[in-house]
Amino acid sequence: QGATVAIRGIGSREVGEGFEAAVPIVVDGVQIGGHSGAMHVLFDFDQVEVVRGPQGMLLGPSSLGGAIVVRRTPPKGELDVHLRASAGTFDRRVFDAVVHAPRFRGVSTKLAASWMRGGGDEVRNVFANRPENDLNRLFVSASLHFRPIDSVEVLYTFDVDSDKSDTPGLLNISAAGTIGNEGDVLCVRLGRCAAGETSLLTPESGTYTRTLQNFDNSSEFEAETQTLRATYTGPRYEVTSLTGVRSTSALVHQDLDGTAVDFYSLTRDNEYDQFSQEVRVTTEAFNGTQVVAGFYYLDTESSTHLVEHFITDQLAQAGLFTLPTPGTAGDLTTRSNFDSKKLAVFAHLERRFGERWTVDGGVRWHDVDIKSRLVTGRLDSVTVSGAPRFTVPARLDGRMDFDNALGTIGIRYRVDDSAILFLRGAQGHRNGGFDASARTTAAYVPFSNEATNSYEVGLKSDWWEDKLRVNVVAYRTWLKDQSGHMREAVADEIHLLRRNFIEIESRGVEVEATYAPNERLRVDLMLAHGKAHHTQNIAPDLENPGTFLD
Repeated sequence: QGATVAIRGIGSREVGEGFEAAVPIVVDGVQIGGHSGAMHVLFDFDQVEVVRGPQGMLLGPSSLGGAIVVRRTPPKGELDVHLRASAGTFDRRVFDAVVHAPRFRGVSTKLAASWMRGGGDEVRNVFANRPENDLNRLFVSASLHFRPIDSVEVLYTFDVDSDKSDTPGLLNISAAGTIGNEGDVLCVRLGRCAAGETSLLTPESGTYTRTLQNFDNSSEFEAETQTLRATYTGPRYEVTSLTGVRSTSALVHQDLDGTAVDFYSLTRDNEYDQFSQEVRVTTEAFNGTQVVAGFYYLDTESSTHLVEHFITDQLAQAGLFTLPTPGTAGDLTTRSNFDSKKLAVFAHLERRFGERWTVDGGVRWHDVDIKSRLVTGRLDSVTVSGAPRFTVPARLDGRMDFDNALGTIGIRYRVDDSAILFLRGAQGHRNGGFDASARTTAAYVPFSNEATNSYEVGLKSDWWEDKLRVNVVAYRTWLKDQSGHMREAVADEIHLLRRNFIEIESRGVEVEATYAPNERLRVDLMLAHGKAHHTQNIAPDLENPGTFLD
């Protein structure tokens, strides 16, 4: 239901809404919060840029390890139509269209649409007789470009993203007829092993095309995104305003046990709203010097309603859980709300010295305010002795308020018209916060920001009248305070807590070469070698509570 992106080994594992990505995806200058939805289907784009290393100085959103920047085609002002239709097995159908209309009274328009349907029958649910992974996606985008005078340019884009694809099916984990004909642990413990002819309906290990889950596999994702870019170009400066508004809603049903028995399933309902505003001024301050300065504001709100079904009743039936009254456990319900506000002020200067040397540097200051609220459902259950098994507060509140500063510096040397040497150092960061998967007070504690310091040296060159281009770069990155989940003893219980306990030093070399001797032939070579060393990876010593092992 989303994307996880890493560049040079640095990424983020979260796929839900309301978190800050280590590698943001930026479409037409606006960050796509949460990496959810089908908007990243690349059928209408002018350029896709993979920015490696922390590059958040002028990007808008923060960047811990890089960014993916997508720029779509602007309205051309003349009639231009691109259509693409595809069909595949299991009733897969795909249709893409991009239509540019002629300019009318100074306004250029563009309409783009992408539709995908079917194709899921390669994974068949033998219990419900349904395809498990069918796709049903529709993305529509409309753009207006207006230039009232030569110095003013306005571009407005409205996107609608609808995805009603099936929740991806899971393979059954409760196969009968294993060694000794006794079935696996889950099957035996719950007394749910299939017998006789019904065992033919139970997918076993190694069967990748059948599943037996019976819970609802429907999902709905709806998103609207509006982007407004306004640019004023003066004699020696340019002012750009970029406004982005994005709202999404998602409802997912998922069967996590993959069996014909209701053992563990969940329903997740999510709402997400995002507003961003960026204003930047680019000017030639004096001969050979360019200055970029501005501010970036990002306001996000997300809410999640998670319902976990069936599991307590099944544990009770298996003798692993005792209920005050059989069948009264009900569902475990969790509600979480996150509200994040970020203000960034940045300035970047680039200065040329003669024909060969260029030096640039920049600073960026952040102020971040994060609020969160977690309301956890209470399990109506007791231990065998009659004591309450879970005592969870009805509401947990948290808040973080912090500021930090980042810097970057670079030097470029032009050897000649065909070769450039460069050296760059940059810092990046990713916001901390509160763990949305927390279930107890002990787990609902803030974790700190993650930070990177990265350095790289490289060569960009072209040979034989630009028929061969060769780029070489060597980098070294220090990642500090990476967060993750660890099991930690709290009182007499073991809790899964999110902490900052990992530090990594990584380095690598990347070589890219393109050979194009004529218009008909092009050969690309890309070679990368990377190595990472965990300089710190702390784990609690469960036998000695309060102490840690590295």
